[in-house]
Amino acid sequence: ARVDAFALHRPGRSPQATTDPAGRAVVEGLAEAEVQLVVAAEGYAPYQQQVTLSDDAEPIEVVLRPGVTLVGRAVRGDGTPVAGAFAWVEPLVFEGGRLEIRADDEEGRSGEDGRFTLRGVAPGSYRLHLRAAGLAEGTHDVQVTAGRDEVDLGDVTLPELCAVEVTVLDPEGQPVSGAEVSTASGLMGGMAVMVNVEEETETDDGGEGDAGDGG
Repeated sequence: ARVDAFALHRPGRSPQATTDPAGRAVVEGLAEAEVQLVVAAEGYAPYQQQVTLSDDAEPIEVVLRPGVTLVGRAVRGDGTPVAGAFAWVEPLVFEGGRLEIRADDEEGRSGEDGRFTLRGVAPGSYRLHLRAAGLAEGTHDVQVTAGRDEVDLGDVTLPELCAVEVTVLDPEGQPVSGAEVSTASGLMGGMAVMVNVEEETETDDGGEGDAGDGG
């Protein structure tokens, strides 16, 4: 198993160690009294725990439990497969021992048939995320239960991107040329359209602008 110790208040490279045949590892070179301990091993769900260091601290015992494999298929709205979509899951409720699961670049990306695989997921509630170039992000909530080796999520849809057209007028109703238009996601899935001078899309001489692709 690989053991990493992440500093809570000073991001940067984390000291790490690998367990020996007896399952022991010593992570050296820690500069802070509080670290986030992360333990990962092939075939097991990763584990993390916040640790406070001291001279008289007892050795820490970590129990790794078998992880569940999630499989599924990334598709467009018309059901055709999406190749190259990157998949990961994040816990909906943090319980100390579960953390976000991101597969490596090769396994985490969907194949030509849209199929993807995520290994080592601990029991709990998660949200699956799928991202691919030229498409909006697809999500799917999943409940992972103990005692199962694999969960098939079926088809997960990545919606097509869309555009919004805006006409900018002055108080007299005349078109405003050169105004810059942007969008921002709002609460409950809404969208706010902002007209300012710091974004990329500019209106034409008729006061119209295309804010580009947006979710």
